[in-house]
Amino acid sequence: MSFSSDCKTEMCKSPADRVCCARAELYGCFLLGLKFATDGIRVLTGHGRLAERLTLLPRTGFGLTFDAISDTGRKFMLEITSPKKLDAVLSAFGHDESLRAAVHLNRGAVEDECCLPSFTRGAFLAGGFVSSPEKDYHLEVLTPHVALSRQLDALLRELELPPKTASRAGHKVLYYKNSEYIEDFLTLCGAPLCAMSVMEAKVEKDVRNNINRKVNCEAANLEKTVGAGISQCKVIRRLTLTPGWDELPETLKQAASLRLEYPGDTLSELAKRAGISKSGMNHRIRKLMEMQGAATPARRETT
Repeated sequence: MSFSSDCKTEMCKSPADRVCCARAELYGCFLLGLKFATDGIRVLTGHGRLAERLTLLPRTGFGLTFDAISDTGRKFMLEITSPKKLDAVLSAFGHDESLRAAVHLNRGAVEDECCLPSFTRGAFLAGGFVSSPEKDYHLEVLTPHVALSRQLDALLRELELPPKTASRAGHKVLYYKNSEYIEDFLTLCGAPLCAMSVMEAKVEKDVRNNINRKVNCEAANLEKTVGAGISQCKVIRRLTLTPGWDELPETLKQAASLRLEYPGDTLSELAKRAGISKSGMNHRIRKLMEMQGAATPARRETT
């Protein structure tokens, strides 16, 4: 089972006992279904729970049933072909011969505030998809009808869910990449548990990313510290071979000795070993580094 299928399963559990809301959900399914015309209505789905719900919604909304329901084993086809039933459905949605020109949304058919979530749910159930939040944030509703796409865009903006738009293989796509919009969309359509899954996935990703950033930062700092320690050790080794090494103050010799013994230590760790402050150790190491120009090994006399 995919996450998209889980979302649709949860949506199919939403109550549909009000006539107006049952009609609104059906309207969304029909508009985004396979066919919505004066000579027939057809919805194709591979989701068993949706097929089951679709057999109930017409009874609640119109007191009628589909004329044909076929099961191929992978897909369910539900059809209304009876002129009498078609007339009842199309009239209720305010459609007539205008459907011959283009499939469109009659906004007056979903005026009631309670019906907007039901209509949106129906549209998503028939033409929507949402990816697993563990992989990506993506929710879309797809339709081949240009006018319908524009009207759905306007309706979603009215619901404060402004989608982005694109074209794909002759279809218009309304989609979201923002996790918060996806959460709100799923909640609106009756899938709050799946919306919570998106929130949890986002939190988990944020925690994981923060940990990775900290690890990378610490690794970079460690690499920088080790690099600095190695460079300092090179200078100190050269200093130990110069004539003036024995004349250096004991404090500088101690700092040099600790650095050679612990090349990977930070200044704070070296300071703790020496029993002094970090600024004090920094001062001593800097003094040693300033002597780099004089760090030319003395030539050994030959006999």
